[in-house]
Amino acid sequence: MNRLRAIKRLRDEEQKVRACAEERGIPLGTVCCFERVDSTMNEAFRLHAGGAENHTVVLAHEQNRGRGRFGRRWVSVEGGLYASFLLTEFDPSIPYAMIAAYAVYLMLRGLDLPVTLKWVNDVLCGGDRKIAGVLVEEKRGCTVIGVGVNLNMRRFPPELGEGATSLALEQGRTLDPVQGLCLLMGELRPLLHEAHRGKIEALMEAWEVSSLLRGRKVRLVDEYGETRGVVKGIERKTGALLLQQGDQVRTIYEGRLIYED
Repeated sequence: MNRLRAIKRLRDEEQKVRACAEERGIPLGTVCCFERVDSTMNEAFRLHAGGAENHTVVLAHEQNRGRGRFGRRWVSVEGGLYASFLLTEFDPSIPYAMIAAYAVYLMLRGLDLPVTLKWVNDVLCGGDRKIAGVLVEEKRGCTVIGVGVNLNMRRFPPELGEGATSLALEQGRTLDPVQGLCLLMGELRPLLHEAHRGKIEALMEAWEVSSLLRGRKVRLVDEYGETRGVVKGIERKTGALLLQQGDQVRTIYEGRLIYED
């Protein structure tokens, strides 16, 4: 194996993930757990190129090139949950990033963390500080869902300022990433099943309730500039943001959301 790409495959952790999935009736393809990779998403795409099947899972304790939306770097030091899920059977119309973020939300709520969702793919805690994020990419005939959750870190790089938090900072306890992955799979799998059965509207309604977005003053930033308004809700079929501007309601599909209240 190319040591610049992935270091030390953790076979014992792979067995634990498989045992957890079998116990919960969660279908899995290939399971790969690593000490360190460039990116679990990159590794998932490589596995797909090598013939990996649907529901393949990649877990790493560290990422050298973890990424978020708009090409931003996702800090991926030891202590976080960094995982990617490969879907070779997928529907391009499904807002997978929002569904995966909702799964993370449910996982963290199950750990008694007072989290909320931020459009489109972030999970916040402790005064609008980010504790998790999701990135979805589709290419080469597959979709990969990448998830990063801050579990055991007690310090973050200066460039993040006060914008990030973790389970350890919020509750003073830690969680093994493999256990965290098992908890996440237990939430994500049923949601994906519902999405593929056409239950998107119910999922988006639940997402909106969990986001506490309705009525907030926000600013949307994209490549064309900035847009301000008041959030009216989430479009039920696509997950798009409904933004009130005067007498008009705009449908926003992309952009970086900034709270202004």
